Amino acid sequence: MGYVKDLWTRPVRPADAEDDTVHYVDKKRTRVRSARWGKGKRWLAVWKDPDGNDKSQAFTKREDADAKWKKMEADVTRGEYIDPKAGREYVGSFGSRWLALQRLSTASRKKYESVLRLHVEPHFRKRRVKTVKPSEIDEWLVELESKYGYATVSAAYRVICGIFDLAVADELRRDNPARAKVVHRPGGGPAERSPWTAEQAWRIIQEHPEEYRLLPALAVGCGLRQGEIHGLSIDDIDFDGKVIHVRRQLLVARGRAYFKLPKYGKTRTVPLPDWVAHQIRLHVGRAKPRPYSLPWEEEDGKVAKELFTCNLLLRWSGPANETLRGPSRKDPRTYDKHVAPTIYNDGVWKPALSRVGLIPPPVLDEENRVRYLTDSRLTGIHMLRHLYTTILMDAGVSLIGIIVILGHSRKGAMARIAPTTLGTYGHVTDETYEAARQAVGKTVFRLRAVPDGTVTEQRAAQ
Repeated sequence: MGYVKDLWTRPVRPADAEDDTVHYVDKKRTRVRSARWGKGKRWLAVWKDPDGNDKSQAFTKREDADAKWKKMEADVTRGEYIDPKAGREYVGSFGSRWLALQRLSTASRKKYESVLRLHVEPHFRKRRVKTVKPSEIDEWLVELESKYGYATVSAAYRVICGIFDLAVADELRRDNPARAKVVHRPGGGPAERSPWTAEQAWRIIQEHPEEYRLLPALAVGCGLRQGEIHGLSIDDIDFDGKVIHVRRQLLVARGRAYFKLPKYGKTRTVPLPDWVAHQIRLHVGRAKPRPYSLPWEEEDGKVAKELFTCNLLLRWSGPANETLRGPSRKDPRTYDKHVAPTIYNDGVWKPALSRVGLIPPPVLDEENRVRYLTDSRLTGIHMLRHLYTTILMDAGVSLIGIIVILGHSRKGAMARIAPTTLGTYGHVTDETYEAARQAVGKTVFRLRAVPDGTVTEQRAAQ
């Protein structure tokens, strides 16, 4: 049973009381002023927690103290007890602890670390977990939506929901303010991508310096993801079979580069158009692939003890324009090393897009650095993979063929619609691969003057 204690007075026997110290008589006990008289809050609510331990909290008014211990003991009875001293941890430190507990791939962890650092911590870092209100979450989301796209806002919302879900699970607070009904979830969905044309893809390839021309060619010609292109080895190319074996990707997280299996942990084989094969041969003639070693990360995030070595196809020699952000052509930190996606994007890809007219010209930021103001989701090299998919669909390549070539899951939305057709009777044949080669060759590469020769030479290569 809880009770209220008066902190400003203490009980004494009537014989020990003096007239100038007596404060009042409580239940036939005389109480005199204590040494704490007039200092701090007077009334202390006392109750027992679910473990039978005494807990307390001081109040200025007695009625507030009475209400507190009664409420806490009622919560104990209902199984909804939350320690008032819980939730004092700051959102910033608690968010870091939440992230450390997540079972994520290195790439996903890098993404969430960035969201936590750039969007959550600046607003909530010094707030205590128990003090954040739903209205504050809603205001924060509105502010984010005014500055960023759907992908960034939805990622920030997932992170803040995860942090407070853990706080509720750890009994630091009773509710998750991010999931309150008054909080408007990020809406609108991802911005619709305007498909690029084959002519634009061809111009992007032409605007690349020859040592990097293979990157956009593989993206639009074979539908490879960017990390898969960066991690490609010459040993993965089967010129006779006209296929590429996609066995790994190269990713960079927290300043560390590593190899790992392609997305979803699945290797696959994709068709190799004649013109892309021709470009690979030209590239190898200019820069013969040599063994290159990086750590190998498993799907559970653990790094293998031994380095993984392959004859890496692409190496970094510097950006096309030395005034751009990025290392110099002979920078020993990057020269002849792997092509880091971020450096390639800033130093080669975006300048090429700007020259084609797909993004605005660069501007100088406050530190006099060149910046391209663009949404990477709508203008990244992944857009060429979207064009590749569109080409295959327009050419009538089977749905199961497209799913397998792109490395998508058969358990996706279309597989749920027709599980038997796609899962049992859906097969990919040599004819499927040849149809994909012909579709890409006809739409993107055929009858175009190749950067290293004439139209006649291109026909000979095909």
